[in-house]
Amino acid sequence: MVVQFGDVYRTYMERTGMFVPRILEQAAGSLTRPLSAALRAIAGLGLVAVLAIGGAFALRAYTVAQLPLWSSGRVVALAILPGDGMMLEHRMADILELPDVKERLAQSPCPVLVYLVPKQYVMQGMIADTDPRSRLYEQQHALAVISDWIFHPDRNVGGEQWRLS
Repeated sequence: MVVQFGDVYRTYMERTGMFVPRILEQAAGSLTRPLSAALRAIAGLGLVAVLAIGGAFALRAYTVAQLPLWSSGRVVALAILPGDGMMLEHRMADILELPDVKERLAQSPCPVLVYLVPKQYVMQGMIADTDPRSRLYEQQHALAVISDWIFHPDRNVGGEQWRLS
């Protein structure tokens, strides 16, 4: 670029930072001057790791905050789709009163986490012990189904079913 544009590009390089605004580059440079190149590299790698892990926790917290939750005593129910929150509110109390559910809950004093998962949800076989036909990770065409879920999520929840043969 310097060969092609000459002094104009040199002036631009002096006032513009390479990856972040120049003032931030200068501030970071003044903080790390006494460190050796190896220590700066380790510090940079540590900073990237902290930002990546911190960002992952922040995204997880945001996602959990957006999902509808219902709780009663030691039972907490989580809907995978935001629109299913109303179903949790109207059905979960009645479900907990069913004799089979009461008996199962009485067997263990531990907290219980309930997932409300759509029938065609591609990951349900990883969350719950489902019918072997729903365990896509055990089948040869799982990658195709999962990639279709990623690129067309609404189609896969809306009512179409995968025909697994």
